[in-house]
Amino acid sequence: MNPKLSLKLAYAFATEHGLARETSEIQALKTHWKNEDGELDSTRVRKGFIVQLFRERGLLDEFIRERWPFGHSRDGPQKMAMYDCARKEHMAMLAGDTQEAPDALASQPTKPGDDLSSPPKTLPNGRASKTILPPVRDAESLVARVRLLDPNQAERNHEDAVKDLLVRLNIHVAAIQFQRGRIDLCVQDQSHKTVAVFEVKRSIVSAPERDKARRQANDYAAQSGSTIFVITDGNYYEIYDRRRGSDYHSMLAGRFQLAAFREEDSKNLDLLRDVASRGPGSAGGSSR
Repeated sequence: MNPKLSLKLAYAFATEHGLARETSEIQALKTHWKNEDGELDSTRVRKGFIVQLFRERGLLDEFIRERWPFGHSRDGPQKMAMYDCARKEHMAMLAGDTQEAPDALASQPTKPGDDLSSPPKTLPNGRASKTILPPVRDAESLVARVRLLDPNQAERNHEDAVKDLLVRLNIHVAAIQFQRGRIDLCVQDQSHKTVAVFEVKRSIVSAPERDKARRQANDYAAQSGSTIFVITDGNYYEIYDRRRGSDYHSMLAGRFQLAAFREEDSKNLDLLRDVASRGPGSAGGSSR
């Protein structure tokens, strides 16, 4: 079995099933997305889009059965997840207009007037930064897990991924609460006071999705008395501190993406470590 999905076979299959227009759009796709070797890789992105197209049209199983048997093997889902990750990162780049520096989904200092509708374009020095593993326990398995997240999965899958990160940051499992009223997930201190609210969505790629999540999280934080609120899809995180000001620009304390983590993102991950130090039974300190 060929482990690689053949775009030639996929395009032919799609055309046979009345998807010629969609196929042409995928073939014409241009991207600045780079693979782990730092090379432009439109092929992997296109494979992500063709798999998603078949999934949406209920044709994926038939395609795999007839044209790509490897997809039903033990390693098939991981291969498709890799393709889908490239597709989602390409979409995130478009949403953030990151074409000037496609490597740099990085954490820049924020100030009033910064655009919160998308991730930052470049590092402060205008250069891209190399991706590293987040400084948490068993980071490789965590990144592998978040790369498998998909907007089509149940929201609880994304919530569980958030919990996984928090536990690796030394937040005691007893401090992590699901579905407290309308709050998706929150962290409580030793007196059971909510110290951080997490609004977890299946996707926050687009600006409208982030805007909605931001409004909800801020409202829930105000209602619970929490100073910290976070919006996330399990991979991309934006952390807000309500003590910093009255508008989102002022409140934004930091952001990072686990699957595209940069060295300069560590200080933003430390914002969640600070939450860890306030939970019951916390080990405290850093797990780096």
